[in-house]
Amino acid sequence: MTYIFSPRSNSEGSLSEAARPSQEMDLPALEATDTLNRNCSNLLDCSRIQQYNQMRTAYADILYRWGLLKQRAVVLKFIQNPPPVHKGVEFQTDCVHCNQSAKGPQCLYCRRYSFSCSVCHIAVKGASNFCVVCGHGGHTYHMLDWFRDHNECPTGCGCHCMTEMDCLFR
Repeated sequence: MTYIFSPRSNSEGSLSEAARPSQEMDLPALEATDTLNRNCSNLLDCSRIQQYNQMRTAYADILYRWGLLKQRAVVLKFIQNPPPVHKGVEFQTDCVHCNQSAKGPQCLYCRRYSFSCSVCHIAVKGASNFCVVCGHGGHTYHMLDWFRDHNECPTGCGCHCMTEMDCLFR
């Protein structure tokens, strides 16, 4: 598709006179210009992205008040959303049956529950606790009962889970 643009005239004619066809420009050329403009934003200091976004938002608000909605949409395209700040801890577990990485309570590969209680050896579906040092754990109530009377991990791996985790998180 080809769009036709004309150069501005010096006469005081109407806007439609200035838009008379005389020069052709391909749509891909317009898209290339848009891509070039987007890449130019990489020239800005990345540590100040939030400040730039605030300025763009303020300018977009001004354009909205003036009724320039198309121009506002163009400005809003250039607001960069930073990745969300990670709050918390993520753990990766491996299935005890097939040793594949498990993304949830059920293994995607063997379809079995990926985490079983070290005390009762039944699959853990709900609340659980585990040692970040040895990786063993189980149902919260079973782990509480176990560590009231014992200092070592219920699997017999030799880890002193409570002592190790206390030292680790100090």
